[in-house]
Amino acid sequence: MHNTIFEPFKRLTSQLVVINQEDIDTDQILPARFMTTTSRFGLGAALFFDWRFDEAGRAKQDHVLNQIDPATHRILLAGQNFGSGSSREHAPWALTDFGFRIILSTAIADIFNNNATRNGLLPIIISQGLYRSLLPLANQSITVDLEKCRLIVPSLALEYEFEIDRFARQCLLEGSDPLEWMMGFNAGVDAYEGYTKIVRPEPITDDVALTPTKAVLCRLPKTSLCSFHTRACRDQLKHR
Repeated sequence: MHNTIFEPFKRLTSQLVVINQEDIDTDQILPARFMTTTSRFGLGAALFFDWRFDEAGRAKQDHVLNQIDPATHRILLAGQNFGSGSSREHAPWALTDFGFRIILSTAIADIFNNNATRNGLLPIIISQGLYRSLLPLANQSITVDLEKCRLIVPSLALEYEFEIDRFARQCLLEGSDPLEWMMGFNAGVDAYEGYTKIVRPEPITDDVALTPTKAVLCRLPKTSLCSFHTRACRDQLKHR
C-alpha cells in the first residue's frame, strides 16, 4: 500500500485555459522572488505574477487567469517549449496550487516534465495539428483519461492517444511520488529482513563459484515467509 501525497489522477473533465505563447519558462511561471518557502502550498497566488498583476500589485482584469474559476478550469494549453529555464520544483507547485492538473503543449522541457509528474501535474505532449485545433476551444470542456491515455475533445468528436512514462503514470494514478512509492514496500522489506535474521542458513555444497550476492541468496531456505520472492531470486540467479 502506497501513501498518497496528492490527489490520485484517474480521469478529469475540465474547461480549457489557453495561453498561446511559446517559450514560457519557469521564471515566468513563478518569479524567483517567491521561492522563499519549502512548502508546496500557497504558491498559486504568485502563479504568473508578473503577467497577472501590475507593478502596484493590482490584478490585471484582462489577463485570462484573472477571468476564470480555477475550480472549473484545470487544463492549461500553452505554446511549445513550456517549462524551460531553471529546474525549480516551485513552478509545478504553483501550477497545482492554483488548480491546474494538466498541461498540454507541443513540447515540454524535460526537467519540468519530471518535476511535474512527481507533484501531481500531468504534462501531455500533443501534435501541432491538435494544438491548432484546440486554440479556439478556450472555456470548452475536454476530458483526459490517464488510465486509457486518452485525450477526449467532444466538440471535435476526437480522441487522441498520448504517451507517458509508465512509472510516472503509475505514480500519478496512485497519488504518490517515486519516494513514497518505494516507501510503500517498507513492510515487505522489514518482514523479509526480520525473517532472514532468525533462519538457519543452509550450507553451500556445490556452488563453489558463486559471487557474494549469489551466495547470500542461495543460502536462504527454499520456503519462507517470502518464499515466492526467494524462489524467484534463486531461479533467476541459477540461470545467469
